Amino acid sequence: CFAADCYAATPIAEPGASSMTSLGVPLAEVPVDPDFWRDHVVQFVNAYIPEAADAAYRARFGDRAHFTRYSAGAVDILPRGVSKGHAAQALLAADPRLAGVPTFAFGDERNDLDIFARVGTGIAMPGSHPELLARAGETAPLPGPAGIAAALQRHGLL
Repeated sequence: CFAADCYAATPIAEPGASSMTSLGVPLAEVPVDPDFWRDHVVQFVNAYIPEAADAAYRARFGDRAHFTRYSAGAVDILPRGVSKGHAAQALLAADPRLAGVPTFAFGDERNDLDIFARVGTGIAMPGSHPELLARAGETAPLPGPAGIAAALQRHGLL
């Protein structure tokens, strides 16, 4: 794990300081195995750290990890060369029949900038981060799955 010694020495969040909003579970209630990294390959870490800590993390792990801040309180940490954009690029390169096909990606935060740069059309969801909206080719007309479906219909894919 590229951040193993950091994980062991640095608290990710004060108990109750943040929440897993999609699940509505306070971080303090989520079971964490502090030795998980010892027996598993870690390809993604979602760290709840303040922006003020970015420089210290980048200085310590920047040669091995890519950091994407997507909100004031959270950052995605991935090994260098691993991202949504890299995955899309590898998928498209794996099959020559996909060369030249229209490609689309949907996103809402800065962690989607990389994939938007590697597909034909980036579609931002309503309320997306301003930086992503500026990069997007268009914005979905509605939030959530209905917006994705409407955008796909607009392009004749549904």
